[in-house]
Amino acid sequence: MPGAATVAAGLSLAISGACLVVFFTTDREAWGRANDATTALFALLMIPAALAVGPPWAAALGVAGLLVIAVTSGLTAAGKLDWLLSAKIGGVGFAAFLLWIVAACADVLRNGGSPDALAWLGLLTAALVGIALVVVIRFIRRHGTLFDEREASIGMWLPAVAAYLCLVAWTVWLGFAL
Repeated sequence: MPGAATVAAGLSLAISGACLVVFFTTDREAWGRANDATTALFALLMIPAALAVGPPWAAALGVAGLLVIAVTSGLTAAGKLDWLLSAKIGGVGFAAFLLWIVAACADVLRNGGSPDALAWLGLLTAALVGIALVVVIRFIRRHGTLFDEREASIGMWLPAVAAYLCLVAWTVWLGFAL
């Protein structure tokens, strides 16, 4: 069960990214809501993996983070929560989820159970997410928003896209490993 749910989570995350691209190119709210709905689904589908991999304290942290992501994204998809507030609260959940990824990958490297390359990809993913967050936060502080007349540079989008692609790949691979 955890393996199939995790592969489905990876596919949901891939669809979520496609919805986000369409949202940014069309500025149609329905695509933003679809992005939020598929993000909520991703988080719910990842819970079995969080319970199956890593030490118990990390599993508890990962599940808590995933539940925060699922609730905030679900409320945003339903139009009950502003996306900016959702991003702030969901960001805390995502931070907990990333800590689970790091702990789970460290546990795999220490105790086995999955390929070492999978663990290294998870650690790379967490590092790229950290880099992407720093770059995006710097851009927002400099310009006051992520969405204005100024075009964001490739230097901002490259780490974000790389982190996203690594997260999708890691999630699907983890599912097959489970």
